[in-house]
Amino acid sequence: MKLQGLRELFVNELRELYSAETQLTSALPRMAKASSSRALRNAFKDHLSETEEHLERLEEIFAEIGVSPEGKDSEAVESLVRQGELIVAEARDRDARDAGLIAAAQKVEHYEIAGYGTVRAYAELLGERRWAGLLQATLREEKRADEKLNAISSKANVKAREKGADVRTLQEEEEGSGILGLVLGLTAGVAAGMLLAPMAGSELRDRARDLGNTVRERANQVADTFANRQAGD
Repeated sequence: MKLQGLRELFVNELRELYSAETQLTSALPRMAKASSSRALRNAFKDHLSETEEHLERLEEIFAEIGVSPEGKDSEAVESLVRQGELIVAEARDRDARDAGLIAAAQKVEHYEIAGYGTVRAYAELLGERRWAGLLQATLREEKRADEKLNAISSKANVKAREKGADVRTLQEEEEGSGILGLVLGLTAGVAAGMLLAPMAGSELRDRARDLGNTVRERANQVADTFANRQAGD
């Protein structure tokens, strides 16, 4: 891939992340307000401050490139934010609501972890080490936020189950977030790998086809697991 094409791809991915972070600056305060757990509420508030810093880092990179950060919407995050709002509206009690909010938030984190890992790799390939450093700092914070949510979720899910809440749907949502992370992670990793190793067009097409087959196989395996589990209940 020529550097100009890679730079255009880099800008496109950055714009999608910018859209995602912008949406989160509006969503995180609502999620914090809906949380009954002090730990969860504080986690959302802390991540809001980090999200604002993430936007500033992206704006710094856009300014140096000389392009606008606007121009591409993150439909994936928009959908995940709506899903979180539905959880708040439909949860039967506060503990189930907290568990659902964590599941929704972690889906967003997995999306962003994959996205920032990709753009950091692109920055390195473009020889822009400072940009790569800024993006790596954000990637570390996204991973830390996901780990914090994992710790909180272990308590929230237990509370929801002890109160007799129906948390099966929430558990399936969390497993679904793992699938999202898998697909995004595979795509990001293979894309970076393709760029790092120059190859002929035919070889590139073969690797892309292999990636598609792998993702389809894993998705089918997960779908079969869910189907078997439901049939056994």
